[in-house]
Amino acid sequence: MLIYTVKFFRYYESHTERFWFFLRRFVVGLQLELLMKTRRLCVFPKDVQCITGKSERYGRRLLADIRVFLKKEPHQFITVYEFAAYCGLDVEDLFDYLD
Repeated sequence: MLIYTVKFFRYYESHTERFWFFLRRFVVGLQLELLMKTRRLCVFPKDVQCITGKSERYGRRLLADIRVFLKKEPHQFITVYEFAAYCGLDVEDLFDYLD
């Protein structure tokens, strides 16, 4: 009986160690995925169109107005933070919408 008990515990230990190893890898993978999730920082006319429900041309005009307001060059991007501040929207809502 003792031999079977020892074999059972060795089998159980090896499988629980594997289980905990894979569980730790899975949890660490989830944490890394949540931490490393990339967010877009730039807003484009198509995004403005989807957010406001207006035309893409309106999005281009709005982004041009924001560039003038912020004294940016035409080649510089508008960030989500700048767009949210200009339009009076919540930044987290924009990030959720863009993702």
